[in-house]
Amino acid sequence: MKREATFSYNIYMNQIYNILKEIRPDSDFEHSEDYIEDYLLDSFDVLKLISQLEQTYKIKFSPEDIVSGNFCNIEKIVDLLGDYGVQIQGE
Repeated sequence: MKREATFSYNIYMNQIYNILKEIRPDSDFEHSEDYIEDYLLDSFDVLKLISQLEQTYKIKFSPEDIVSGNFCNIEKIVDLLGDYGVQIQGE
């Protein structure tokens, strides 16, 4: 069971990284702890990311959640998606 959970988690993470790579193909998101601070995403990129996440996961973020701190790294994005009911199984 743990192996399946890890596999599901990895697929989910890859989906998010693929969305990020569509927005900025030249950026190394996997080795950054803060996409904004490391200049991997700018404000327009964050808006694109929000739109893609909403479309992919069939959710609508509330205006209060649309702050750069919620999109600055993969962990924050996963946490925010979890707040909107997107279910993943972690390790």
